[in-house]
Amino acid sequence: MSKKAFEQAAATGVHLIAQVKANQPALHHAIAALCDIAAPLDSTQTADKKRRCRDETRTVEVFAPGDSLADTEWDGHIRAVIRVNRDVLTRSATTGLWRDTSETALFVSDVVLPAASTYEKDGTLTNTAGEVQMTHRSIDPQGPRSDFDLIRILSHQLGMLGVGAPIRLRTPEAAFDEIRQNVHGYDLPVAGLLAGGAELSTATCQAVEPSYETPAGLVFSSNDFLFSSGTLGRYCSKLKSTNEAKDTPWNSSPSIQSWWYR
Repeated sequence: MSKKAFEQAAATGVHLIAQVKANQPALHHAIAALCDIAAPLDSTQTADKKRRCRDETRTVEVFAPGDSLADTEWDGHIRAVIRVNRDVLTRSATTGLWRDTSETALFVSDVVLPAASTYEKDGTLTNTAGEVQMTHRSIDPQGPRSDFDLIRILSHQLGMLGVGAPIRLRTPEAAFDEIRQNVHGYDLPVAGLLAGGAELSTATCQAVEPSYETPAGLVFSSNDFLFSSGTLGRYCSKLKSTNEAKDTPWNSSPSIQSWWYR
């Protein structure tokens, strides 16, 4: 991969996603360091646990380059950095023991794909209180795709390069069904979610540093139709003044319900 290839692509209106390998040490080091310290713009994780004697988890993260390439020849050519992690557990048929392997691949792109906002896509949302709700698009956007679609399409392109396996899921419903099957605490009844309510997940995550653990009772539900966590929302007067915040889900008015159900 060369800078000239990006320049020629830009001149002809073609966009590129290219893998950065160790034979380009300066660029590889710069974007690897970026991914280690920066927060991703978006990320997704998929798990393939249906293969015999093999479990594979893939994490795809997208980063903005910022000024990490400001003093290099790549400045102005790269708009996004992509990191793909593959963690694989393989069971030996001879010994019965599991062996874990991990690999990371880095990619750069000259384009940032336009993703739809929360109100332009279907899916599910989990707030910081652990409440899960279904979200429904209020409009059909012209141009932007959901982040789920973008990452799914990207996984197929990466698969053609021999990096990971394509995401076979095609809908947000299928993705949530896989989450319910594989993530402890997310085996939630769907009926309540389809009815517009929220279900409490019991999923837990152990913090790397004990000091990062959230004290019990610090994060709580606001118990309103916004399904927001009340921890910080209580300090926002504008949020509390909305009709959705005044009506609880189980005691909501028909006008609020009509707003909620698309």
